[in-house]
Amino acid sequence: MCSPWWVERILRGIGTDTIGFKLGEQTLTAKLPHRYTSDRLSPDGMIKLTFNPTDAHFV
Repeated sequence: MCSPWWVERILRGIGTDTIGFKLGEQTLTAKLPHRYTSDRLSPDGMIKLTFNPTDAHFV
């Protein structure tokens, strides 16, 4: 899965980061292991999420 998305919020947790992002009209939330995120990740930035979908839980 690889697509440019706008980050709306980031909640840093123990072992995982919860990232809220906007894809077109939809707002989605993903919980990703720390190894898939960067310290440079910031709200209002455009990112590409590239990961194995089985490693992420979409809410």
